[in-house]
Amino acid sequence: MLTSELTTVNLYWIWTLLSAVTVIGLGGLLISAMSWSRLRKRNERMARRIVQLEQQVRAISAGSIGVGKRLAGVSRELQAAMDRQAELEHRDPGQLPYRQAAKLVGLGAGVEELMESCGLSRGEAELLNLLQGGGVRQQQPAAGAH
Repeated sequence: MLTSELTTVNLYWIWTLLSAVTVIGLGGLLISAMSWSRLRKRNERMARRIVQLEQQVRAISAGSIGVGKRLAGVSRELQAAMDRQAELEHRDPGQLPYRQAAKLVGLGAGVEELMESCGLSRGEAELLNLLQGGGVRQQQPAAGAH
């Protein structure tokens, strides 16, 4: 009879232990499922945030490329201006007014205008005007000034 009581007690404890393990296992499973759900939602939020950040990076990159192209263009313009400046510095300073005057004659400037704009004497202005094919253009004298 003692063995039958021990067997009954042992079965009781085994069933109790088995029930406790089952309850603990189900609790762990429930906690795992809740954690997995939270992690999945967090992962979805992070995936959306990554998409937003990628779009921002693309926009910034496109802007940077535009700024880079503009900067390269400005750099080329600056280099061209520096080259022109160096060329002007190496030219004979005495020829600069004559070149400017020749351009003005081509635009229809008269002798008086050449004298004022380029600092030429009347004879130089008239000669340049004749050489450039403009003919001598003089101010018309005021009426009665003969």
